[in-house]
Amino acid sequence: MNEGAPRFTDAAAWFAAGNTDERFTTLSLENLLAELSATGRSPLAVYMESPPFSTQPIRTDSKGRLDRSFEHFTAAAIPAIRLNDLMESLASARQRDRFREEGSRFGAVLIRGSSMPDEGLPAVADGVLLFITKGTATPGWVYRVAKILSDRGSTLPVCIVVVNADHLEEAAVVFQEVKDEVTSLMRKDVRFSFGGFLKFDSDYTNSALDAKRPLIQHFPGSPFHGQIKYVVKALSRVVPLPPQESFLERMASLAESSR
Repeated sequence: MNEGAPRFTDAAAWFAAGNTDERFTTLSLENLLAELSATGRSPLAVYMESPPFSTQPIRTDSKGRLDRSFEHFTAAAIPAIRLNDLMESLASARQRDRFREEGSRFGAVLIRGSSMPDEGLPAVADGVLLFITKGTATPGWVYRVAKILSDRGSTLPVCIVVVNADHLEEAAVVFQEVKDEVTSLMRKDVRFSFGGFLKFDSDYTNSALDAKRPLIQHFPGSPFHGQIKYVVKALSRVVPLPPQESFLERMASLAESSR
């Protein structure tokens, strides 16, 4: 791939779920969004149920613009929308045209799913991002995710990030053990990639939360910031080419074809 060519994470849509504490999954996503924004990927957050953090309307004086459909994460200031609201908006031909016209300015998309992707997995997702914790229940949880995807005939790649491992080597061992066990249970090879690890220091994390800022913005250059950068690079290696169309263009086409 050419040095100047767009990377997969520039426009990829990742369905994210985790068996970690809800707080850690949410903080992981917020900081990934903040890093993607800082590096020019223009991310969009999509959530299935309640928003991961408190949200606020985006103020705009331009009536009818796409921005009026979105909210902001208050900490990372990332545009966000509920998936059901997005689909309702796309029911209108006028809105579909607007999403196609203006939606191309958004790049990477992180879709916050429920604890198991057994419903709501968008057909236009490009990959599944799993945040796991080391523990005896984790291989079974990952197996259920893999089984759901397999039963749907999905060939989406799965990228796994280990949360609160002590170091990268330990996280790699946890990942390999989980992959081996799931491969054995599935009786076939699984498309799992190692995405790194994220270790939350309670003092740093609480300080960032008190300041209402993403951790990587409150402590730039910290070890956690390096871990987030590793995850972003890992995601960019999963698939070598970006999608032909933006996430919102693909969702608009899906909504139109289902009418």
